[in-house]
Amino acid sequence: MNEEGLQKTKNKLIFIGKQIEINPEKFIHQLRELRDAAFENDEALAVQALHDIVPTFVTPEEFNKKVLVHS
Repeated sequence: MNEEGLQKTKNKLIFIGKQIEINPEKFIHQLRELRDAAFENDEALAVQALHDIVPTFVTPEEFNKKVLVHS
């Protein structure tokens, strides 16, 4: 959410985010790679595709590994 440059509103639970600019052709290509990985039931490829689309994406395993190592 930091990359969206969130702005506060009068309501403490509502924020306004600036849309992240994307290259539509690249995004469609990435979505197709994710779709293909899902059709092939290739978990590793799907996770990589998610990382490519959403750089801040963290799998539960990655999160737990990071938390357990730093606890």
